[in-house]
Amino acid sequence: MVMEDNTVLLIVDDEDEIRENLSDFAEFKGFEVYQANNGLKALEVLEAHKPDLIISDLMMPEMGGIQFLQEKIVRGIDIPVVIMTAFGTMEYAIDAMKNGAADFITKPIDLPYMMQVVEKVLERSAIKKKVAEQQEQLEEDLSHAAAIQRCLLPDPVDNQYLSINYRYEPLIAIGGDYLTVHQYSPQEYAIALYDVSGHGVSAALTANLIHNQLQQRLAERRPPSNVLNLLNRFLIRNLDKTSMFVTMAIIIIDLEEDTMTIANAGHPEVYVWRSESEDLDAITSHTPPVGVTPKILGDNNETSLDVNSGDRLILYTDGFLEARGDDDKMLGKIGLKEMISSNCRSNSADFMHNMYNDLASFQAGEPDDDLTLMVIDFK
Repeated sequence: MVMEDNTVLLIVDDEDEIRENLSDFAEFKGFEVYQANNGLKALEVLEAHKPDLIISDLMMPEMGGIQFLQEKIVRGIDIPVVIMTAFGTMEYAIDAMKNGAADFITKPIDLPYMMQVVEKVLERSAIKKKVAEQQEQLEEDLSHAAAIQRCLLPDPVDNQYLSINYRYEPLIAIGGDYLTVHQYSPQEYAIALYDVSGHGVSAALTANLIHNQLQQRLAERRPPSNVLNLLNRFLIRNLDKTSMFVTMAIIIIDLEEDTMTIANAGHPEVYVWRSESEDLDAITSHTPPVGVTPKILGDNNETSLDVNSGDRLILYTDGFLEARGDDDKMLGKIGLKEMISSNCRSNSADFMHNMYNDLASFQAGEPDDDLTLMVIDFK
């Protein structure tokens, strides 16, 4: 193998003759070579240079190969190391591999075989570096995408008629949970909370696509069930081959008439907490999720309710219902309803804070789905 890209080696060995022979051979093969006679000297070299690979003996004075491997990790030096060990001391080679060595060769050194090992380790290192670069780029892209997605989220609302607050926690930087608030007047609003199947980039892109369509339809002052129908047609027509679907609840609030109209397409139950009776009304799903069937069963699948001062509307995504405790049982409808009931006497900010805290206390381990909670208080 003749090197053409100025690949750099650091050769570490306390025996001058071995070190010089290996260096001469590596240079003949096209490598640029640095030398050190023990681990301490190798660390000094690494302060000034960054080789592509290190070939190091195990047994050396002052600092041997194992210590060198350990110190390299402590210092955060991510350069592969091929260990040289005397024939018959395989246990030391195994110990070196456990301490981060990329490979090993035995003395006396077979120079052509050494070059094969070097080439193999360098190829693995190049792949690892490429993967790390791609991961870094992906994380940067996700961070930018998350910032863009959050820019599309609505601002909280707080006026003399109502307040609208929410908390959105995607599983990764971006997610398929999304919400829309469309204001017609200080007393008239259209609100939607929806959850795209799946997670991550594809779900987030679908959510943003739906957001644009939803805003257009809500601006036309259509009934919520009709909006669901139109969105269903759009999703079937444009994303049918992706098998993506969306659960969605749309609520039209009219505080001039003290009413709200709710259409629920496969979404978890929407709750209305009645402050006077301290009861929870539940509005269950009227239709299948958006994108599942060509026809979503007509334009009259909705529920109308009276709105009273002090009432609270509560919407959430199924990450709450599907949270699992230590016994691997899901929180489910009953558990969530109890959690809501126990916290509903708090103001909206405390309610959301307490709900997420209670969920974290219940849940064993990290969440495995996006979590969104939306609270509308009527004044």
